[in-house]
Amino acid sequence: MKKILTTIALALCTLFAFAMEEQRTIYPIDWKEMAKVVKNNPDSVRNLVTRLTATSLDKTLTYPERQLAFYGYTYLSNNNRVKQLLMSANDAFKLNNYDEAINLTKEALTENPLSLEGNKLMADIMYKCLQDSTKTSPFTDEDRKYHVNMMFRIFNTIATTGDGSEDYPFAVTMVSDEYIFNSIYLEIRTGTQYLQGKAHLCDKFDVNEKSQYYSSDEIYFDVTRVFEIRKQP
Repeated sequence: MKKILTTIALALCTLFAFAMEEQRTIYPIDWKEMAKVVKNNPDSVRNLVTRLTATSLDKTLTYPERQLAFYGYTYLSNNNRVKQLLMSANDAFKLNNYDEAINLTKEALTENPLSLEGNKLMADIMYKCLQDSTKTSPFTDEDRKYHVNMMFRIFNTIATTGDGSEDYPFAVTMVSDEYIFNSIYLEIRTGTQYLQGKAHLCDKFDVNEKSQYYSSDEIYFDVTRVFEIRKQP
């Protein structure tokens, strides 16, 4: 190991010390330490976001760095504004008002380019535009694929935080992340949702339809950050 570490590397070592055990593949989030790292290194976090959202993925990014970008950026962005913009964008999309939906989603992604819901919605809108034979789409399939790729970069980041068990729940920052992660990434169908907490404040779901990617009867999500965001002005 190098003798000299940058400030951000030192912060990451502290943040993910628990995850550095030999052969360990789960990197649980320490929210208090995460907030401290972001407060002390905001520009470094922004740089990680730039690297994670580049058209060609920076493959030198470690999973702890991806986590710091995805989860850490919520301490720098206006998350409730993103939520409101996406609610309005979804309403416009349902009414086939694609121009308004696009503009609102772009605004949300400008505020937080790592919004899972925002990237999914933009991919969905672009798909509809590309399928409309009556109009010339302002997008290409490569534009759509970018947002699909972003979704899977985020999925892969969420997947490193746990295994869906009560002891190691998957960490999310928005409730919508849970449903998108379950249906698209894990390909499962869930039933009743419960809020409970021991070591973590969690959303627990009964799993009604399992898949080759997830075979347990229940799945847990750490919603600590969800509730912190709700308290923001």
